[in-house]
Amino acid sequence: MRARTDLVKLAEAEYDPAIIGGGIIRTGVARDAAMRGLRTVLFEKEDFCYGTSALKGAYVYYDSQIALTGRLCMENVVSAQSHGALLLNHAKVVRLAKENNAVSGVEVKDTLTRESAEFRSKLVVNVGGPWLDEVFRSQA
Repeated sequence: MRARTDLVKLAEAEYDPAIIGGGIIRTGVARDAAMRGLRTVLFEKEDFCYGTSALKGAYVYYDSQIALTGRLCMENVVSAQSHGALLLNHAKVVRLAKENNAVSGVEVKDTLTRESAEFRSKLVVNVGGPWLDEVFRSQA
């Protein structure tokens, strides 16, 4: 996986989909988009696969195997990145960016460095699971 670099520098590009959430479904969406050649970015406020099937950010071991849902989620992360997607963990979406009364991207805060940046995107996919409404409440 790539090392984290300057958030503001990463936000200079315009992305096709910006995906909110880094669980099994969201990483699968990122993988599919990247495989189709779309310039893809994904933001996860915790670690990737946090909350996937109640794993709460940890792996569950059974007979020296990682639980299948957690493993599939991480395989999606690796595959999406190998197809050119930018996946950022500890990156919380704090606001939807709007231009001409339409969503044009997201404002993201790095939860480790507290650095913020606005990412422009043609499409925002909010599949934040049980945290879905949190992004919309931040608009009030």
